[in-house]
Amino acid sequence: RTWVRKELAGGPDGIPGPDEKTVHVPPMSRNHLGFGSVPASCFLRPFVSMLQISMFAYLFVFVVVQCGAQGALKDDVPLQYRNSSTLFYRSREDTAFYNMALPTGTDKVDHNYDYIYSKYLGTRRRLIRKVFEIGLGCSRHYGPGASAKLWRKYFPKAEVWFADFNDKCVEKYTETTHKLGIHVVTGDQSDTPTLHRWIDESGGNFDIIIDDGGHSNMQQFNSFMVLFQHALMPGGIYVLEDIAISRTWVDGDDKHVTIEWIKDWIEMIVMGDASGKGESAPRDGFEFKQTFAFPPNIKSIDCTSGCCVFTKCHINDLKGGCQNRFVDAALLSYQSTGTGLLKHPYPRRKVPVTGA
Repeated sequence: RTWVRKELAGGPDGIPGPDEKTVHVPPMSRNHLGFGSVPASCFLRPFVSMLQISMFAYLFVFVVVQCGAQGALKDDVPLQYRNSSTLFYRSREDTAFYNMALPTGTDKVDHNYDYIYSKYLGTRRRLIRKVFEIGLGCSRHYGPGASAKLWRKYFPKAEVWFADFNDKCVEKYTETTHKLGIHVVTGDQSDTPTLHRWIDESGGNFDIIIDDGGHSNMQQFNSFMVLFQHALMPGGIYVLEDIAISRTWVDGDDKHVTIEWIKDWIEMIVMGDASGKGESAPRDGFEFKQTFAFPPNIKSIDCTSGCCVFTKCHINDLKGGCQNRFVDAALLSYQSTGTGLLKHPYPRRKVPVTGA
């Protein structure tokens, strides 16, 4: 094919004249759009120029903003009002827990427990295999199952168990719990045979146990003593919620105020032998008057507003509280039953018992 382009001969003052001339276009000068001898790169140049201008503009704005921010940090914001350069926890809106919990209506968001759950479970939630929570929510105004919906999403690979005192409510919502794929046991959490029955029915071996049940001192004390020792996996965590009301409940057990036994145990974890007898015990100073025997296998206690997390020692850990140096031998065969049998504090430890 012959490629030609017809051009008008220039007239006076640059105005095209009536004469035309034919120009043969070399094949290598033609572009894919068929515009004759104009190279294809000519059509790309405006776009390339626009791209370069945009990049320089973005870089300019970025530098200005960064310099302005640094200047504000140095000059305008007092040091005490700045965050750490490495935040050890994120704002709640940035956590998966908060964003999954909020639509369910669970009160774990209202109580700001999202901090503690995100701290311990944020990077591990897909590894959790088995979860147990006391309190399906039958007594809540929004109805049962809010936390169940949360755990079903938050722990996608976990087997989820709940316990509740209200067996009629549990039976009424059986279809809902089945749809969520959760299991439910019933009974009084202050009754230790009931707690052991829950372990038998569920199989125990939980990675996480959460007490969001009746909140009375007796219920919290008995549940912890049984479930922490016999149902929680080594290295697992036990989350005790709603501790803030432990001084307000009138349940016949003012001798086992939840916050008091937690404070005792924290001192024994932190102070070690310095809290009691032994080579490092204080000879002159303030004596620690222990009221509650220290249970075995508590590695640490971590508390925030209204909530504490107890970490269980893993099987090869022989440090700190995992040495069981403060174990009351009677506690190892703990068999008290029901709310009526624990009306008096444990006797003060006379001689430390060293566990295996």
